[in-house]
Amino acid sequence: MSELRNRSQVTDDEEQEVLIEPSDEDVEIKKGGKSGVAGDERNILVLLFLYILQGIPLGLAAAIPLILTNRNVSYRQQAEFSFAFWPFSVKLLWAPIVDSCFLPSFGR
Repeated sequence: MSELRNRSQVTDDEEQEVLIEPSDEDVEIKKGGKSGVAGDERNILVLLFLYILQGIPLGLAAAIPLILTNRNVSYRQQAEFSFAFWPFSVKLLWAPIVDSCFLPSFGR
């Protein structure tokens, strides 16, 4: 921004040239060879695996009452079983505590 010009002083060709010209960061990424998710495939797979593991208990907790009803389990026993879902209900409370813990051997 060495010089500031009024919009009426900028021609269409100059404006298009500025919009098309790559920045220095784009040129450095192309020279380095890595862009996007290249090199992070392992981390993405670990994250995908963790999301799947997180969904399994939630799916089971949602499906088991239906299974219990089909097997003629009493409502009282179903209500007792619903306490198994309780830790996931308070996840919003204990997740920040777990995230703030740091173990040097495990990393951050």
